[in-house]
Amino acid sequence: MNEALDDPHYLERRAEQEIDLAQTATHPAAVRAHYLLAGHYLDRLYGEGDEAVDSADERSVA
Repeated sequence: MNEALDDPHYLERRAEQEIDLAQTATHPAAVRAHYLLAGHYLDRLYGEGDEAVDSADERSVA
């Protein structure tokens, strides 16, 4: 497996980079993609937890 994906500093840096890219993107799909990627890095860093699963379930119902 990729060792970088187990490095908390790498994951935090990548999440921050994706957030920065989302904030400067002009196309709505690009903004969404960057925020989704940031979320995945943060989930990997901090764990998804029960609250994240509940939020995902609510979105799929709506």
